[in-house]
Amino acid sequence: MLVAMLLMGINGFYGLLHLDVARAYGLITTRSIELNNSTNGATNTTYAVTFTPSASNSIQAIIVDFCSNDPIIGDSCTTPSSFTLTATPGVSNQSANISTYTTVATLNSNRTLELSGTAGAVSTAITFNITTVTNPATTNTTFYGRILTFDTTTHANSYTPTGANTGLVDAGGIALSTAANIVITSKVQEQLSFCVYTNTTCGGGGTTISLGDANDVLSSSHAYVSSGCTSSCSTLPNTINALGAKFDVQTNASNNAIIRIKGDTLKFGSTPITAIGSSATSSSVGTSQFGMCLYDNVASGATITPTSPYNNANCDSSNDSTGGSSGGGTGTAQFAYDVTTGGGTGNNITGTYGQNVASVNPGSSQTAELSFLANISTSQQAGIYTATLIFVATGTY
Repeated sequence: MLVAMLLMGINGFYGLLHLDVARAYGLITTRSIELNNSTNGATNTTYAVTFTPSASNSIQAIIVDFCSNDPIIGDSCTTPSSFTLTATPGVSNQSANISTYTTVATLNSNRTLELSGTAGAVSTAITFNITTVTNPATTNTTFYGRILTFDTTTHANSYTPTGANTGLVDAGGIALSTAANIVITSKVQEQLSFCVYTNTTCGGGGTTISLGDANDVLSSSHAYVSSGCTSSCSTLPNTINALGAKFDVQTNASNNAIIRIKGDTLKFGSTPITAIGSSATSSSVGTSQFGMCLYDNVASGATITPTSPYNNANCDSSNDSTGGSSGGGTGTAQFAYDVTTGGGTGNNITGTYGQNVASVNPGSSQTAELSFLANISTSQQAGIYTATLIFVATGTY
């Protein structure tokens, strides 16, 4: 009995001795290693290291060792598959209490980081980033970080996972993991909405313009203009008999949308009112003229850009009043109507694809307005003159 008790006492003594050796260092607290990218195999990943020493101890170096098997200090350490800190790891954002820790090295074939500097007592949280890490190659795999502090750089240089590690001050373990990426797919379809009308709104529709006096009759004594103006028409120098054409357009085309118009000049059979041509020209009363100009609706904050020669700066509802039912006119707008540039298939209104009259940026719905001008000479053949215009919007994505 006495022998048994003696043996138990001896065994207990050695057990306590082993426990004391295991606890020869302090346990760091509030410890974490945060990854900015948990994708398996991701390179140049940043690992944000944070921990608080167990007490106010003088330290000169920090070891961070990465293992695939466990976080236990003193156990052997297996390098996670394909993990590396690189031969010249980057460290940044050191907290003030280790601001002098600027010497960086690696141990164990670039698996273990050593960060060292001027020795000093540290009791508050330590933080720094490792910026050149390549994650383990396996998705959804757990791996571990072991953090150890040493009293001198010399002792840190001699670190081994299973060694006595002289000068070890504090230590603790952390679990980390890679993770699969979730890919979210959504589609945004190409969009183009286009509405052409002659009334005040797209919803109001309208497909006809009456260009002339109250009876749609032109005169060699003065010009007639159809305008996109609405309430402002009554303030113009002359009464406008009809509204002009409008179009609303909205697109998400990254390279904008273009608006083309295809048609011909006003004609009675084969007899035309002369198209003004490819150069913007002012109204000339008593001369055979048919033309148009285009402007964006300022009230809508439009991003429509009229195209030459239809982009005269004075083409708007306050300046295109070159004629009305009472005759005369003081408008300053200029008009064009190109039916010849490039020939029968070219870039003109009578061409195969018509003529580009405006471009539209992607964004909210925009409104453009067209004003049409008609003048006739005294020799203009009597008849009912008409023109049909086709509007085409094309988005380039």
